[in-house]
Amino acid sequence: MTIRNPTTQRGVTLVELMVAMTLGLIILGSALQVFSANKQSFRLSKALSRIQEDGLYAIQSIARDLRMSGYIGCNSRQQVDVNVVAAGTPPAIDLASALFGYDDGEDWWVGASPPQDYTNTNLTICDVDGGGNATCQTSDIVQVVRGAGSAVTMSSSMANVGDAVRVRRSEFDAFDPPITVGGSSPTGEDLVLITDCRRADLFRATTSTVVSAERVLTPNAALQQAYAAGSIVTPIVSASYFVATDNGDDDGDGVADPIPALYRMGIIDGGAAPVALPVAKGVEMMRVTYGVDTAGDEFADSYVNAAGVTDWSRVVSARVSLLLKSKDDFVTDFPVAVTFVDGTVVNNGSGADRRLRLIFSSTIALRNRLP
Repeated sequence: MTIRNPTTQRGVTLVELMVAMTLGLIILGSALQVFSANKQSFRLSKALSRIQEDGLYAIQSIARDLRMSGYIGCNSRQQVDVNVVAAGTPPAIDLASALFGYDDGEDWWVGASPPQDYTNTNLTICDVDGGGNATCQTSDIVQVVRGAGSAVTMSSSMANVGDAVRVRRSEFDAFDPPITVGGSSPTGEDLVLITDCRRADLFRATTSTVVSAERVLTPNAALQQAYAAGSIVTPIVSASYFVATDNGDDDGDGVADPIPALYRMGIIDGGAAPVALPVAKGVEMMRVTYGVDTAGDEFADSYVNAAGVTDWSRVVSARVSLLLKSKDDFVTDFPVAVTFVDGTVVNNGSGADRRLRLIFSSTIALRNRLP
């Protein structure tokens, strides 16, 4: 058995230890740098993905309503004479125009109290009164009037102009929004349109009863004609799109988050404002211009803002532009100023943030303006 002499055992020298530590720190620093770069790249990709999803969904939501503006169940609203007998019809319910715009939101909201979301939280509209700051950029508002997509046909003919309107009960139950006496959008509506594609009447349903397999609606007044079985019946839908902020504090730092959203609100009827439903978070600004047909050939001859439209029935298309920003800050390496479609420069100056921003634009034809 050989016994090793302790005096011959050696460890590492101080120089070797320092070299090893230095190499370790270099490797660790490189790994941290790669991790940090990958993390920032992930944050950027995540923000980009969310903005693209929200932007496309917001544009599609607005386009769906704009395309159907003026829809009453027939090929074209220009072929139909709409007779309004509904009592106390809101000024916004105008199927002859079917589309209205408000530059910078001016004169749209006239309520004594602000609109509320589904949590009963007051919203600050990004209009001429509430906008003009980093949190709430001043934005346009667009409003659409149309028949619901769930149109049905009358199951029985009317003998007289004062008779009730009858539809199949199963089809009535599929209405969206549902027809309810004294209803308020979006949970129900009592404004009903009936048409045979030559004439149309807009009335309020004062009673709604079930008789066998039919639902019987009583109009508030006599109609202009007795409609035959097969005539189209549909509730009226109105949609206002606007940018607003709920002044919420999601991160709990005691400061309101500077993230506005695009909202959709239904008919303001009877002095009661319906609930405003969020469409997409992070919509910072909206601009809408309108294609006006001045030559009478059903093509847009020029695009103007709302103030430049003298006859809304001549608008055949709309160009919608949205500016979206990421919910998270410090996504970009440095603050990036963005020039919006109207020339407004956003995110410049001392208060600029490092959120990612993208512009979405779409030109939408109004299908029911065709002959």
